Amino acid sequence: MEKKSQLYIFAALILIGIAFTIASSRNISLPKKATAFDSLTSNFKTEAPKVVNRAIMENKNVSTEVLAFASQYQEYARSRDPSIKFMYVLFDEDKVLVENYMGEKIEVYYDRRYDIESKNYVLLPRKDIELMAVIDNIDYDFYLADGMLGINAVFKSDKEGNVRISVIK
Repeated sequence: MEKKSQLYIFAALILIGIAFTIASSRNISLPKKATAFDSLTSNFKTEAPKVVNRAIMENKNVSTEVLAFASQYQEYARSRDPSIKFMYVLFDEDKVLVENYMGEKIEVYYDRRYDIESKNYVLLPRKDIELMAVIDNIDYDFYLADGMLGINAVFKSDKEGNVRISVIK
């Protein structure tokens, strides 16, 4: 082969490599930026069990500690995202605590129906392992094995008609 043809082949390979690099870089998808809603629900999922564990370790009333945490968390969450609302269920050893920060009344079915107004809670004796909350005509079922401790929650955000819901179990 002549030197001139080798130069053309080499230049063609370089151009093909550059074209391939440019074409393939357009198909790279960037990760979605986490929204305030995502970080707030994730944060609650991480922090709420820590509050329960700390209360147990320090021999404090778990329900009282979770009530204080939720009140502070609600203020913090609203400062980050004013449209965020949530409710949670704490299954304690001998009690079930349901607190509502949804901005509207919710229905809870445990041993009977309970209507819980916003910013209120109900403390029930633990009888069953199943509880159902009705929020905006949607049923949310929560189960926890007998004798187990745990927190379940429903978070909701409605920004300009874009409704997001996250269920933490």
